[in-house]
Amino acid sequence: MSEAVAEAPAESTETKPEGEATEVVEPDEKALGDAGKKALTEERAARKAAEKKVQEAESKAAAVLAKLEGREAEWSAEQERKEAITEALSRRDSQIVQARLEAAATGKLADPADAALYVDTKDFEVSETGTVDTEAMSAAIADLIERKPHLAARGGSATPRPDPSQGTSGGVGKRTTGQLFAAAIEGKK
Repeated sequence: MSEAVAEAPAESTETKPEGEATEVVEPDEKALGDAGKKALTEERAARKAAEKKVQEAESKAAAVLAKLEGREAEWSAEQERKEAITEALSRRDSQIVQARLEAAATGKLADPADAALYVDTKDFEVSETGTVDTEAMSAAIADLIERKPHLAARGGSATPRPDPSQGTSGGVGKRTTGQLFAAAIEGKK
């Protein structure tokens, strides 16, 4: 168990000797090329995986400690409560991302709902205040349009234009077979 904790990389905050925590500054994604963006994405995924391993190790250690102290039932109930909260927050975050993604796709895609179908919503994180990186969403939608141009919004109105060759143009026009039959019965031509 201590091996899993020892292998985990350092967290994203550093501690100064005075005890002040400082955040690591993320590089500007615009300044990075495609290779840099890919490396940054891979680093973030690796960091998330490492954080998950640390959480699992801490959870296992807490379970063992609770068992040794005879608090297994309390610990189990607490874990169930935490899982329920995590699941609810995950659903909320998914809904926020989907709504923001559709809003960002409005005017760019013919059907903004397509954005949630073709863009992986798990690529976006929701902050504790409920904000999402809108620049990353715009970039994802632009990438989607580049990959699938048929999804892009077309200029102009979505309603079809009238075709003058169809139907009558205000006058009697060409009569249907039923109208001709009715006129024949009445004795009119």
